[in-house]
Amino acid sequence: MRIKFHYKTFFSALLSAGLLYSAVASADILDGGEIQFMGFVTDEAPKWTWQVVSPDQ
Repeated sequence: MRIKFHYKTFFSALLSAGLLYSAVASADILDGGEIQFMGFVTDEAPKWTWQVVSPDQ
């Protein structure tokens, strides 16, 4: 039995995965506490606040 391996397909898939990972994994913390992720700047503060109350209030 002979196994053929397509190096061109393997290397192109590996290169594509590497480029995709490097584009997704870029996040920087700016000096004001904001987080810049893929060009978008977000705050570290939560956007929503939740309050837990009892039914008799």
